Amino acid sequence: MKLTNIITAEYEQVEEKTNLKQIIKKSSVGLLIHAFEVFIDTKNIRSEEYCEKIIRNETDIKYSPEDITDFSSIISKIIPDNECYLISLFLTKLISLHNQYTNKIYKEISVCEYVIETNNFPQELSHFGKEMKNTHVIVKGNLGMDAFSRISDTSITVHGSVGEYAGANMRSGTIEIFGNCTTHLGFKLRSGKIILHGNSKYLAGFNMHDGQIIITGNAGKMIGKDSTGGKINLEDTYESIHPDTRATIYHKGIQIHPKK
Repeated sequence: MKLTNIITAEYEQVEEKTNLKQIIKKSSVGLLIHAFEVFIDTKNIRSEEYCEKIIRNETDIKYSPEDITDFSSIISKIIPDNECYLISLFLTKLISLHNQYTNKIYKEISVCEYVIETNNFPQELSHFGKEMKNTHVIVKGNLGMDAFSRISDTSITVHGSVGEYAGANMRSGTIEIFGNCTTHLGFKLRSGKIILHGNSKYLAGFNMHDGQIIITGNAGKMIGKDSTGGKINLEDTYESIHPDTRATIYHKGIQIHPKK
């Protein structure tokens, strides 16, 4: 059964969800559902390039940031566990393509704000936000591993927790997380700022080169391992700083590594 039929059946008999039924019937949101159907029906070709091709061919980029939000909310309730990586890739491409289109039309950077709701997905979305540029994204809910890797000039706010390697290879911009991170926060960070309003288990700032990481909760252990530069601000407790770190580390505003 196609996703459109599943969704219609899901909400057909529930009166209080008539708003969702109307959203489903909107041509632009229906267009996104159809495009995702086409993408996941092709078992052997699921690359980023093919995903972009499908979105361009099936939608002609005729959707709005609000359509993306509605689509993420609807699809989260019916997507199978084994398709969560694909929906993460698809949502990332939806945002990136629309952002490129609007930036080109209005000749202005980051004219749109994109809101994604993730709490109802059967699994945390991994690899979400890869290589986004000049974008403003708000995530309501948790994310899995490798969120927002290799981003440039992008503003990210996550109202939830993230998995390992959040902000890996970040080029520039800001990531603000109102939750926890498991491990490897800011792995290979090159520039930009990551603010974690929560706890990190271990290896924050692992192999970072530059930029800044701020952790307001417990920062865990082996902080700054293999780092060659950058700043790490610890505003609460921490377990250990790796002895070979070359990052400058502050604890409650006082520089503790390297010692003056």
